[in-house]
Amino acid sequence: MDENLDITIEIEGLDSQENHVLLGDFLEELKNLQASMMRVDRLIDGTPSVDFRIVDATHSSPLTITLEPIRRTTKKHIPTRARLVKFHHRFFQEMAALAKGQAPSEEMDDTTLGLLDKVAKGYGKNFKSLRLKNHVTEVKIDSSFQKTVHTLLTNQIVSYGTLTGDLDALNVHGEQANMIWIYPSSGPERVACRVPSRFKSLISKSAQKTVKVTGRKHYRPGGIHPHFVDVEDVVIIPPLEAEFHIGQLRGAFKGHMTAEEIANFESDEWD
Repeated sequence: MDENLDITIEIEGLDSQENHVLLGDFLEELKNLQASMMRVDRLIDGTPSVDFRIVDATHSSPLTITLEPIRRTTKKHIPTRARLVKFHHRFFQEMAALAKGQAPSEEMDDTTLGLLDKVAKGYGKNFKSLRLKNHVTEVKIDSSFQKTVHTLLTNQIVSYGTLTGDLDALNVHGEQANMIWIYPSSGPERVACRVPSRFKSLISKSAQKTVKVTGRKHYRPGGIHPHFVDVEDVVIIPPLEAEFHIGQLRGAFKGHMTAEEIANFESDEWD
């Protein structure tokens, strides 16, 4: 029997509105929540694969909407059901970590966290309670959730250093312009990097090659690996060196150092 992938949203309005939710507030919360889910979807393999349809809705107390993830099919891409399952698990994994006051995966970028921050800021302002549920997990969007997300966005550690890994293609349009993904040989699955426009030509010819980027590495509080790099320089690693490059050892002997300790270590290295 297939796993139930439904996502239930329960939202209760403020006492001043007799527990009803204003339409504008509801649409704003739903828009930001949907946008965050779509971005989590792309974390899996970089390809938008999931859409959502409303399969149930009740306006009692609280207002409840049930969404069913469905395949987003194009001529070039037909997602499998297994792909929907991966999204469903990944979304609730990331949300449950935030609800527990923990950091999400390094692949969760600040844009996605910013959308969730907008959702959480509605607590006490647009709604009295907001819950996301599946068949096994319940996530509360409350003041604790908001504090965790806000801390992750504002209390980051920055150090200067390098990152080596395989290069994904360069995005040149929209909010992701001049963004690339580096896939390190160890640590996080991938790390987002923003590169100066002057490297556009070099990077466009280097997709799927091994590169070393140098710049400001951003760590979340308590993080072991960077989740983002502001790139200042890019070097293409020749194939023979890429098989075993000294940059791949970066961090191998640091154990479980915190972001603060890594920042101090790398500052010493660059003095």
